[in-house]
This record gives sequence, structure tokens and C-alpha cells, in this order.
Amino acid sequence: MRLSRFRWIMGGALVLALSPILSVLLAAGLAALGGCALHEGFANACALAGVEIGGALDAMAVFGWLGLVTAPIAAFGALIWIVAELVARRRRRLGGCVPDGGSEGPSDGAADR
Repeated sequence: MRLSRFRWIMGGALVLALSPILSVLLAAGLAALGGCALHEGFANACALAGVEIGGALDAMAVFGWLGLVTAPIAAFGALIWIVAELVARRRRRLGGCVPDGGSEGPSDGAADR
């Protein structure tokens, strides 16, 4: 797999894993913009630009609890991404060849049989 495709896949996976946290931040921002109370007990009435969004804000805030599961997954994915980037960087620095620990002498032909 090419590194650019890997970057797109990992970036998308991290956005999906962090989406519950982003949802809570968006809900809090919209509630503050509308001057509404936001908590997990029940949905409060909240009108923003003439549209009632209290139920949606409540759902977005409760969705944040999923972040307790997805945030560690995102952290692990970020760690894998960092390691992959470091390995790719090392390969570029070495000119595309990474020593495999094998002998560099001529083959005895046993593998060809």
C-alpha cells in the first residue's frame, strides 16, 4: 500500500474515532451561541435562527460518551501512524533498502530448487 493511501485511511479513521468528541464540542458551541443550557439529563428547549435544536443538541452531547471507547482507539491509531511514518522516513533516508539481516553473499542455489 502506498503511503499516501495509508495517510488517507488513517486520517479518516482518526476523524471517525474522534467524532464523538467533536460532536460534544459542536453541541456545546451551538448551545452557547443560542444561549441555551446543555446537559445530559434531558433535552432543553433551544431555538437557534428560529429552529428548535434542543433535541439534536441533547443527542450530540450524549453521543460524546462513545468517546470513552473511541478515544483510546484513536490514540492507538495515531501511534501506529507515527511508527509507519518513521519507518517510511527511515527507508527514504537509506535509499529504499532496509537491511534484513540475511547474508549478502552468493546464493548456493538451494532456494531455487
